Amino acid sequence: MTNGITNLTQDTKSEAVAELRDLDWPACMNARDLGGLPTAETGRVRGRALIRSDRLSRLTDDGVEAVRRLRPSRIIDLRTSTQCEREPSPFAAADMYCHVPLSFPSDPPNRQARLVDRYRSKLDLYPNRFAQAVAAAADAPPGSVVVHCQAGKDRTGLVIALILKAVGVPDDAIAVDYAVSAARLGAYYTAKRADIEDAELLELVRELHSARADTMASTLTYLRDECGGVEPYLRRGGLVERQLEALRERLVVWSQNSSVQAHV
Repeated sequence: MTNGITNLTQDTKSEAVAELRDLDWPACMNARDLGGLPTAETGRVRGRALIRSDRLSRLTDDGVEAVRRLRPSRIIDLRTSTQCEREPSPFAAADMYCHVPLSFPSDPPNRQARLVDRYRSKLDLYPNRFAQAVAAAADAPPGSVVVHCQAGKDRTGLVIALILKAVGVPDDAIAVDYAVSAARLGAYYTAKRADIEDAELLELVRELHSARADTMASTLTYLRDECGGVEPYLRRGGLVERQLEALRERLVVWSQNSSVQAHV
């Protein structure tokens, strides 16, 4: 891991990374810029090129204005149709808005106790949908791309991991960024668990609310072992080489310019 955080603990790494990239979007809890993350061959993710967030329906008027100031060229909403109807995005009528649901009422029930196993099952079930979400980022007009779901942790975490890995971000950097959501959503999830009295159910919900670096690291290992890596997985879902190249072009800035461009 680079960026001067190699010797920190995992939790402290996550906080150090996030503090550099937090976005002040009033009423959103989990919005951050992926700019500055390292890629292979001394590159970095370009600042303000890729943003992850929880649901934008939370935004106050000031928050909506903060997003508009970013001038995103695409907002990719990964929520279900029901979630979108119940809490509409303030950008739903805009050309930049793109709805790519990753869950459906017809999905088989998933009662797996470990979050990592649920991630693996979802990836196995919907390679085409995940490829479609990544393609929406690759094919976006010039400008920032925002990816979000409901809490900005699970569906967003998987899509962001696929995008970052496709442009050469190492596993540990992806896992550290994923774990940032634990701190950002901690108080929110604690409140949601407050009325659960059944000990077994509480343990399960705590696991599903978690965002540990090892969960994402294991997910990436699974894709490498079972699919040959992220790129073959995305190709299986329909992503083409032109789109992979477009992702690298829009997201990666090389070392000679990274100090200037990483957080513009």
